[in-house]
Amino acid sequence: MKAPAFDYHAAETVDDLRAQGYSVQVNGTRNGPLSNCSVDAVRGPYTDKPGAAVFVDLSCPFEYQY
Repeated sequence: MKAPAFDYHAAETVDDLRAQGYSVQVNGTRNGPLSNCSVDAVRGPYTDKPGAAVFVDLSCPFEYQY
């Protein structure tokens, strides 16, 4: 797996990982579109099997205040 660039938007990171054949699990609270979020960390894969899971930890800005 290529090392993710953490200045990527989350959507680009998820797309890149899926294109490499990984199953992507997104962690974090999304407060709007994925394209507005940034990547804090990418963890995994923990196996070399095809379709292995990777976990993408997100930071998303609060877009709405109540």
